[in-house]
Amino acid sequence: MLKRITSKEFLAIREYRLKNKILKYLGIYYLINHWVSFRLKHKFFALPFEILFFKHKKA
Repeated sequence: MLKRITSKEFLAIREYRLKNKILKYLGIYYLINHWVSFRLKHKFFALPFEILFFKHKKA
């Protein structure tokens, strides 16, 4: 049997889902940012597959 949810419960569920989406995307952006700053700090600019990719694009 389905339970009727109140507007407060509905808003709580929606807020929870939104928070999870934000955290998921923030995690991805955090990883990208960390990787870029690591490369700049250690003067490690590209991985071998990235170099091959850019050479292929230029050719």
